[in-house]
Order: sequence, then structure tokens, then C-alpha cells
Amino acid sequence: MMRTFVATTFIGVGVLTLMLAVFPALAAANSLAERMKFGSGVMFADVELFAMLAIFLLAVGAGLFWLGKRLTRKEGLVHPHD
Repeated sequence: MMRTFVATTFIGVGVLTLMLAVFPALAAANSLAERMKFGSGVMFADVELFAMLAIFLLAVGAGLFWLGKRLTRKEGLVHPHD
């Protein structure tokens, strides 16, 4: 019962984190377009910061989603053959 709750929570937070990663990815694309049009300006590392934030959120979201799906299996995290 508790494992199902934790797994569902991990899946839910993972999906929300993956959806949240879209915003910094769009901000990075927008910043890249502005940098190509106007130059670097005052905020010279905005594309890199937004891209790293998007990649971090994608990794965390995918990891939580994978862990939640892994916990929903009957054997849990450990293979029965090991």
C-alpha cells in the first residue's frame, strides 16, 4: 500500500517536472533567437543557463518517472533472479 503511494507520487512529480522543463527550453530557444538577432547584450549566458535548467529538469523528471514505474512492478527494485 505504501509502495503504491510512493510510486504514484514519484510518477506524478516526474510528469509534472517533465512538463515544467518545457518552459526553460522555450526560454532558451527564445533567448537564442534574440542573441542571434541582437547580440549577447547584458545577459550573456542566458541561453546556456536556461538550457542547463531544462536538461536538469528533464533528467530529474525522467528519473522520478522511471523510479515510479519501477516501483509499480511486483518485484520492486530488486530482480527476483539476482
